[in-house]
Order: sequence, then C-alpha cells, then structure tokens
Amino acid sequence: FNASTLSDPVQLRKLSDCMYKRNGGTLPGCIGAVDGMAVQILKLSKKRSSNPMAYLNRKGFFSVNLQALADGDRKFLMCSMEAAGGTHDSLALAISSLGQHLAKHPLPDGFWIAADDAYECNNSLISPYSVQACRSDPKRDDFNFYLSKSRINVECAFGILVRRWGVLRRPMAFKLANTTATVEACMKLHNLCRDDGLRAEKPLEDQMQDGDWLKPMRQDKVAFAAPPGHKKHVKSTKREALLELVKEQGLKRPAHSKSKRARSDSP
Repeated sequence: FNASTLSDPVQLRKLSDCMYKRNGGTLPGCIGAVDGMAVQILKLSKKRSSNPMAYLNRKGFFSVNLQALADGDRKFLMCSMEAAGGTHDSLALAISSLGQHLAKHPLPDGFWIAADDAYECNNSLISPYSVQACRSDPKRDDFNFYLSKSRINVECAFGILVRRWGVLRRPMAFKLANTTATVEACMKLHNLCRDDGLRAEKPLEDQMQDGDWLKPMRQDKVAFAAPPGHKKHVKSTKREALLELVKEQGLKRPAHSKSKRARSDSP
C-alpha cells in the first residue's frame, strides 16, 4: 500500500475522474471501491495454525480474508491478506495498512472510497444507508443505488480475477505464505491484463508498486466478531453531502431495480 497516493491531489483526481466515468457521472469524488473475498484453503491442522477454526468462514469453508481496493478500471490498488477467513470484513480492513492509514489520515475533502454495508460509514469510507434509514427517507434508497454503481467495480474486479486464474477457483493446498504469494501474483497479472485490454475467459459485466502488495499473514490478528462499535450510527458529512447531491439532481432508483429489490426483500 502506497500511502502517498492518498495524499496526492493529482493522483486522487485522476482516480476519481476514472470512477466518475464508470458510474455514469453521478457521484463525484470516489477514488475506488473496497470489499473482501474469501480465498479458499484446505483445512489447517494444529501444526500449521494455533487456531485453525478461525479460518472457517460464515459460508462454511476454510479461507483467508482478502481485502482489496479497486479503481474505476477494475485494477487493484491495494490488497491485504492479514486476517483469517472467520474475520469480519470491517476488522480485516481495519488491521490492513490501508485501514490503519485512513484511521490516522482521513481522505481529503471531496474524495472517498465506496464500500458495502459490512463496513462502518465515515468520511473516508462511504457505505449504504440501512433499510430502516431508507424507510424514513426514500431518497436514501436512491442514493444507495447510485453508490452501488461505484461499489460494484471491486466486485467485478474480483469476478474477472477468479475467472481468469483457475487456481483461485479451488482450495489452495499451499503454506499460508505461499497462498499469499500466489494471490499476489494473480492480482499483479490481472492489472497487466487490464492495461493491455485483455479480456477474461468469461468476462463479467496502475500497477501497484512493490510496497502496495500483500503482507504475510499475522495469525494473532484473527477474529470472528466485528470490531467494537461496528454498526453504531456514525454521522458522515460526506455521505450526507452526496445524498443532497442525489436530491438536487433528481436521481431516482430505476423502476427495474425497484422491482428486483422488492422481490429480494419479500419473505
């Protein structure tokens, strides 16, 4: 992770312009989107880990928690595999170099990172409003839709990555350090392919510097629970400002999306 990128106005503007084009020119200032992916591994023995069950995730398989930040070109700007699969996404990000940097040095005014509701909203990381909040103000649901147009880019980047590199589609039988190195190589090659315009085998729909890549896993940093205070209401002035922009522009969730949402919310 190269912290200088997040304090360089020129680089931040370049990233936000790219994402602005990708999200249809709706929400300005987004420099990228963050999310987690479960990298499947074989069940660990107690010889390989002092706490093997920490790697069992909520979906029922053993994994390492990969956190990544992707830009509007669906290239990876940062990634971390410092947490076991049972670790909540918000905690996995918090212990990463990106999370630690943002905790001490929030993004400058006008710039932000898109995230899903697994992450706590603040002035650097913008996550969607809760269902309850949307019921009290329907425009918040409209905002959530347009936020998702930025957020989906990291999900697409993960999808392209996995489709392109078959090693990520089956449990890895390597040592944890080698698993990290393998994922690192796949993500670097992914960025090269994006630069060259090469499509994945079944496509969905800046290279990192050496210091930007994965660090060895720290087995003392594993947990099943979210960090203290997660999901508590945190007022984000940036999110409120973006909501006002959605209102001013008269943006609304499309009807087809409303029908899909209604079906997904039904019992």
